[in-house]
Amino acid sequence: MAGFFILLIILLIMFALPIALSLGMVGLLSYIVGDHSLINFHGQMTDGLASFVILAVPLFILTGEILASGAVASRMIDFASALVGWISGGLAHANIVTSMLFANVSGSAVADAASVGSILIPEMEKRGFAKDFSVVVTSYSASIGILIPPSIGMILYSVVSEVSIARLFAAGYIPGVLYGICLMFVAYFIARKRNYPTHEPFSLPNVAHRFNRTWVALLIPATIVFGIVGGAFTPTEAAAITTALAIVAATLIYRGMRFRDLPRSFIVAGRRAANVLLLLSISSVFSHYLITEGIPQAMAATIMSWGLPAYMVTLVIIVFLVIAGIFLHGAPMILMLVPIFLPLVDQMGMDRVHFGLLFIFCVVIGEQTPPVASVLLTTCGVANFPITRAWSASIPFFIMLICYTLLIAYVTQISLILPDLVFGAR
Repeated sequence: MAGFFILLIILLIMFALPIALSLGMVGLLSYIVGDHSLINFHGQMTDGLASFVILAVPLFILTGEILASGAVASRMIDFASALVGWISGGLAHANIVTSMLFANVSGSAVADAASVGSILIPEMEKRGFAKDFSVVVTSYSASIGILIPPSIGMILYSVVSEVSIARLFAAGYIPGVLYGICLMFVAYFIARKRNYPTHEPFSLPNVAHRFNRTWVALLIPATIVFGIVGGAFTPTEAAAITTALAIVAATLIYRGMRFRDLPRSFIVAGRRAANVLLLLSISSVFSHYLITEGIPQAMAATIMSWGLPAYMVTLVIIVFLVIAGIFLHGAPMILMLVPIFLPLVDQMGMDRVHFGLLFIFCVVIGEQTPPVASVLLTTCGVANFPITRAWSASIPFFIMLICYTLLIAYVTQISLILPDLVFGAR
């Protein structure tokens, strides 16, 4: 089995093949070497997509694309500025709060980084913020996109782990919001040290005015929160409803997009969704081979045989996932590694929902750590800024992220209190 992982790493890093193609080649090779019927290869690929929940992925991607290109992001920025623009480093805090709002509709950290960053990074520069600080704040706040539901990463984890997507979504709100608050604390201390300006004074009439201009856009995340967590409809139904609301908001209410622009958004969203779905389909072949060969169970038995206490096993898992995140993007990381660790998680008695949140935070660390650093690279690309300088400027935020991930790992109620409260303890 080690040979398959080595081959996969070589294909991904040395030859720079697409991740889906690399997984497919390794999966096919595993079928041949393992003497499995190749007839089942295609069937396993289609079975990997045979889930009603997966339909939510392209719909949430489409919603985020429409809102990002329909002047909704700028209204969310204005509303966030009215709420927190009075704090030292006001635009940095508005950046973070905007990402917390936009995360409720995009489900993607990269989409958040591209849409919010293109507006706020130039504006922060005009206001006297250092460019490296502007880029780093935008990058770390954009990662809230996969912490606060709807999260594409959470949907993929739910499919692989067979965990209730409603419980998983409910579990993401408190950790996601607290992460945003922690970002604001770090940004505040840096802003005070560098004497960065406030953006605008606080005024309740101004907040009310900005809310009145933005409430339709805010209705979309409210629909997701209360609809899914409240049990009114499934995540897929919520995705369909929010897509319709996004089209109405972007074209008829805010008029930031014309109907003739919709086909372009459909095409862009379709391409992004195709990448995710192809990866999910092919990775299911690889996961099927791992499970049928009993490799996850063997790995769990090996680690448990070390006799480590549960907190040390958790730390081993975190270290492994952080290292993996340096080289793998979030989606393949979830699809490849979750099936391997689930038997170990079950043997430890860790709740699968809690593990899902911990896994997502490890993905966030990978999104900010070169060489892959998908979100940091996206933000640097938007700002035309070298990633080496951005990485050095991100150290305070990175230390906070590591400490917060450990907090999520060992204080389980941060993740489980809301789903236990809404759906009952298990």
